[in-house]
Amino acid sequence: MASRIDNPNPLTGAAGPPVSRPVNRAGNDQEGAPAAVPAADRLELSGEAAGMLTAQREVGAAPPPMDQARIDSIRADIAAGKYTINPQEIASRLIALERKLTG
Repeated sequence: MASRIDNPNPLTGAAGPPVSRPVNRAGNDQEGAPAAVPAADRLELSGEAAGMLTAQREVGAAPPPMDQARIDSIRADIAAGKYTINPQEIASRLIALERKLTG
């Protein structure tokens, strides 16, 4: 089976979609004329946002340290049914964290 190439790319001679060129209002071809470049968008971060971005990069850069021995110990206690949850301790730590964050 033979294939026919109807529209080779004029820049490379290879087959492909036609290459469009800028045309002025009168319909004249403007090959070689520079296209207008749209103004670039601009983003300004507040000091707080810049600080959050920096903190996010720092946190994401290094994984948190893990104590594998403690993790294994807790898993063993859970499997044996010996792991106890202290709701008062959890509540106290959450309150302390909230105070630290809003204080």
